[in-house]
Amino acid sequence: MKSQDVMTLFVNYYPLVKVTIMLNKHRVLLPKWIFTESTNDKELNKLVLNYMCRYPDYVFRYIENGFAICERIETK
Repeated sequence: MKSQDVMTLFVNYYPLVKVTIMLNKHRVLLPKWIFTESTNDKELNKLVLNYMCRYPDYVFRYIENGFAICERIETK
C-alpha cells in the first residue's frame, strides 16, 4: 500500500482531524551566533528567516535542537 493511499484512508476515516505531513523534511544546522544574538523567540525567528535566505529552495517550518526544520521545494 502506498503512503498516499494510507493518507487517503486516514483522511476519510477521520474527517475532522487536521493533519500536516511534511514529505520533504530537511534539517539545516543553524550557527551558534543566531542563538547568542537573539534575545527572544520573535527575534530568533527573524534571524533564522534571514539566515534561511541562503537556501532558496527551503521553506522554514520550526526550530528543533539547533536545526531549522524545513521543507524543500522541488524546482524543475
